[in-house]
Order: sequence, then C-alpha cells, then structure tokens
Amino acid sequence: MRVRGKLTTFAVVGAVAAMLAVTPTAGAETRITPVAGQPGVYTVTGPDAAIKRYDWCQNGETCFFSEADGGGIGSGTKAFWRAPCGYSVAPNDFRNRATSAWNRRNAAAEIFYYPDWTGSMGVIPGGWQGNLAPEDNDGMDSVYVYC
Repeated sequence: MRVRGKLTTFAVVGAVAAMLAVTPTAGAETRITPVAGQPGVYTVTGPDAAIKRYDWCQNGETCFFSEADGGGIGSGTKAFWRAPCGYSVAPNDFRNRATSAWNRRNAAAEIFYYPDWTGSMGVIPGGWQGNLAPEDNDGMDSVYVYC
C-alpha cells in the first residue's frame, strides 16, 4: 500500500509538471498580422504558430501556404495567402512558392503557372485541402477563384 501511495503522488506531481511545461508564458498569444504591401498575406506568430496551420483559413476562403500541409514561410513565423474572388496574381511572397492549399468555398479555384492566367495547373475543387501535386510545387503565379 505504501508503494502505491508514493506512485500516485509521483503521478500527480508529474501531471502537474507536464501541464506547467506546455502552458505559454503570461502575455504570450498567437497573432495574425497583415503583411504590408502584400494584399491577403498574413503572418502568424506566437506560441502555437507552428501547430495551427490550416486553422487560419476561414470558412468561405481559398488559402495557399508555402510549405506542405498548411505550413508557412520560415521557422517560428508562419504565413499564408487568402486569395480573393476572381482573377488574382499571387503576391510576391507566394509567386512560385505555393505548396499546399485549402479551398473552403463551395466553388472551385483554378491555379496557373503564369501571372497572365495561362498555363493551367489544374482545378482545386471546393472543400479540397492538401498538398499540390509534386510537379506543381512552387509553380503557381496566379489563380482564378470562382465565387
């Protein structure tokens, strides 16, 4: 009985220590900030910036990410582009850098190799989430989002 009591105490102490280890420091929060001069591009910083990934793409949006599985640019800071309805040339941070996408619209989006909406890479159906085909990785310059 005595050993069991000590193990229970160690388990409780261990659980409390684990909770304290993952608790962000006071005042730390995740922030989504627009990138100046890059319409629709946002950076995400904070304690869970590397975890959330696709979570930043809201219902009704078409979002592109520079890394696989909704990842962003750099380490520690994650970035993504929310493409508006209609024809758009990708902002500088995403020209030839898109690797993954999430189309949270009911309509499709077509992606193109060139900024004049030529060289179709294919259509991203409404509701699709994932990585672009390997041959299309880092190839997108423009998009047409059907709305």
